[in-house]
Amino acid sequence: MLYSDPQDDGFFRGDVYPDGPMRPPQAVQRGSLYNGRGDPSTPGWPSTEGARRLPADSMAIPRIPVLPIGYANAEQILGRLQGESVPQEWQGGLPFRYHLGDGSVTLRVAVWPERGERAYKTIMNTFGVIRGSEWPEELVIAGGHRDAWGPGAVDNVSGIVSLLEAARAWGTALEAGYRPRRTIVLATWDAEEWGLVGSVEWVEVMAETLRRQAVVYLNQDVAVAGRNFGASGSASLHQLVYHMAGTVLQPGDTVSVYAAWRRRLEEDADDEPKIGNLGGGSDFAGFYNHLGIPSFGFGFGGPYGVYHSAYDSYEYMTRFSDPGGLSHAAAGTLVSVTIARLANADVVPFDYKDYGSHLASIMEPIRDQAEALGWDTEPFDDLLGAAEELAQSGTRFNEARDAALAIGSLEPALSAEVNAALRMVERHMVRPMGLVGRPWMRNLVFASDRDNGYATIPLPSVSEAIRGEDEALMRREIEDLVAHVREAARAVDRATGELEEG
Repeated sequence: MLYSDPQDDGFFRGDVYPDGPMRPPQAVQRGSLYNGRGDPSTPGWPSTEGARRLPADSMAIPRIPVLPIGYANAEQILGRLQGESVPQEWQGGLPFRYHLGDGSVTLRVAVWPERGERAYKTIMNTFGVIRGSEWPEELVIAGGHRDAWGPGAVDNVSGIVSLLEAARAWGTALEAGYRPRRTIVLATWDAEEWGLVGSVEWVEVMAETLRRQAVVYLNQDVAVAGRNFGASGSASLHQLVYHMAGTVLQPGDTVSVYAAWRRRLEEDADDEPKIGNLGGGSDFAGFYNHLGIPSFGFGFGGPYGVYHSAYDSYEYMTRFSDPGGLSHAAAGTLVSVTIARLANADVVPFDYKDYGSHLASIMEPIRDQAEALGWDTEPFDDLLGAAEELAQSGTRFNEARDAALAIGSLEPALSAEVNAALRMVERHMVRPMGLVGRPWMRNLVFASDRDNGYATIPLPSVSEAIRGEDEALMRREIEDLVAHVREAARAVDRATGELEEG
């Protein structure tokens, strides 16, 4: 039996609903304990009609029945336990000391599982496609999940609304005769909450097309929970996020989203606001973790204690998360203009100088872990050198791009060649065989934790070797990663060469 402790998102954090935005005692947080991605009956291949499926006893799914409860009910159970006092880090916010059970308390729980054919459900993704006028084979994809564990006003009606507003804006543009240069795909995914099922299965069906043609994936999940802007994504897209945040007004303010972002975080004058990394927990996984397609997402956050509960409602949204709908309007505008930038740029705005520098920065804590075990960390020197090579290649490309665009727009054929080379850069950061023990997870830069689908692990092939205290494996993984990074740098160099020859 699982519950959300008030120390995490209840009265310990603020006033509870309906007086405030935090979780009330009776609110149950629903969720999935499945730590995989996609349909567990078709791991690694598409779940389509007539597909080969594993029998239930062979699926990598939890075997222990689980029931979520609110902390009011948890208090009735935990308050009766009289065994050993728990370790201090297990103590939560309920008004008594937590103890382990001593066998004297018995719970009676009834569950009604669905088995056999009743356990299979038909799901449906939806798509809106605007065919590009110049490079129709290049795909700019934006999506968000349509399902929810309740009303889902924050998670994820807010993300779907931002996509629908972008669709409305682009529909108006089409009626006026304006068409994007690249093809835009707007998607809503089904069954995300059950294990990213809808998006993963589509990615597996479309894998070869996406490897060749996908430019970028923009994920809209929990787009509005307040007024505070934040973003996560591949480091190659950080500069794009900063730029686009500067083009839209902060909800309820007269400054840009970017200016309010910096003001709130009180960053030093020379520092940019921090952008998070992508690990797991949402629909970017198939695109980014599996295929190496540059991906990102953004939204407006705030206190949000009713996650995955029946209280995530329109009433909650209008009272606490977004009175007046101002953040929704800003999110929809940001999605629209960001898609416009990506769909129309002569050169897709990737920055591999930033990517290489970010790769170098995430390496140091991992090196420290190896050093703490007394291991030889000299192999990290080669990895650092490869990251610096990628950053240098990115710098040369940026200079060549800026010089070419200063003269004027590129010829469409030249743009196509340059962008084809750029699309391959992060594809080189995935390994077809995947991570050790996790063949579906192929991205060597970031992955979700093997034990926690939400947590992010940097350089997972190396990090997991260190976690397993296997020094020989760590050395092999670093050597392999160095080769991948250098291949990525050569792809950037090919794009630079196309520009200089053009």
